[in-house]
Amino acid sequence: MTSTRTRHRPLYGSAGPATGIRRRKARLVAAGVGLAIVVGVGAVVVGAAGSPAGDVRVGPAADPSAAATTSAPAVPSSTGPPPVRDARLAVAGELDPDQRRIADQLVSVFENDNPAIQYDYVEDLGDGRGITAGRAGFCSGCGDMLEVVRRYAEVAPDSDLAGYVSELKAAADGDDADLDGLDAAWRRAAADARFRAIQDAVVEQFYFGPAAALAAGNGLRTALGVAVLYDTAVQHGTGSDHDSVRGIVDRTNEAMNGSPAAGVDEVAWLGTFLGQRRKVLENPSSAATAKAWGESTGRVDALEALLRQGELALVAPLVVSPWGTARTLG
Repeated sequence: MTSTRTRHRPLYGSAGPATGIRRRKARLVAAGVGLAIVVGVGAVVVGAAGSPAGDVRVGPAADPSAAATTSAPAVPSSTGPPPVRDARLAVAGELDPDQRRIADQLVSVFENDNPAIQYDYVEDLGDGRGITAGRAGFCSGCGDMLEVVRRYAEVAPDSDLAGYVSELKAAADGDDADLDGLDAAWRRAAADARFRAIQDAVVEQFYFGPAAALAAGNGLRTALGVAVLYDTAVQHGTGSDHDSVRGIVDRTNEAMNGSPAAGVDEVAWLGTFLGQRRKVLENPSSAATAKAWGESTGRVDALEALLRQGELALVAPLVVSPWGTARTLG
């Protein structure tokens, strides 16, 4: 497979990462897309254990006549009904540890084409966002890399990476910055469990936490639903602008005349959400984003395939191939 990695990410600027407005990117591998829910020979397997099984129909619209009052799912129908599983979460928006691992692996495949979390990844993609690194593709020009490095400098002040805090602040503010050697310093730091834990904490605070809260607020009761919002937060940001995960949720609720919290069927709601997300990727608000996001629709293709197959509970193993190579989650 020949692939290219491109990323768009609006800059944080002086506001800093905590505001969460237009803060994300799309590190995208442009190649063949698709997903198979099978255990493929030669697929890369990471981890073990599965997650609780679940029920495809989520929400009160079990009566076909009631379901017909809402918009039809945006996902093409497969032959026959999806497998029935007890997919409802005990608490809306909350994943168990196995489901969270699958969700993290799914995002890692979308970001790095590898289900193993890539803490030591670092690369200058030449996309105008500076250096991209770590498990969520933190960028030197966006501010989230600054947050990771600043936290690490507090616990490892003598590390090579700690010396880049001031330069990363300049980069996040849009000023010139000398980041020579940062790539090697990042890789060395990735061998430190404290640095890996800091990356996890920043992802939790800036991306997974807000996505899970948004899922809970809209009554999503499937692991796949939470994972869909999580991946969208990583790529689109957690602000309130048109292209953000919140903006897409708002338009989905408008199109569906409500959310699952108000009784809308969750499968139909997720299908519409993914259709709205695809529209953003194909026609983003910023012209500078158009090429990179247009090449990232494999993320939506893969999530739509999971939805068609009824994999609402994220039961391992799942095999996904958004960029052309099968990767096993589990």
